Amino acid sequence: MSLHLVDAVRHALEVADGLGLSETSLHLNAALITLDGKGVPPPPTPPQGGTVH
Repeated sequence: MSLHLVDAVRHALEVADGLGLSETSLHLNAALITLDGKGVPPPPTPPQGGTVH
């Protein structure tokens, strides 16, 4: 595996995230998982507002 390829995919993922291209980000993250076995963890989900009575 080429570290240059992994770095290029990571950079493309950062750019896609910055542009709001969520579907592209998913594909690039899948490629990272295939290449390095890790990928990038998803961002934490915001807590749900409101209370249950």
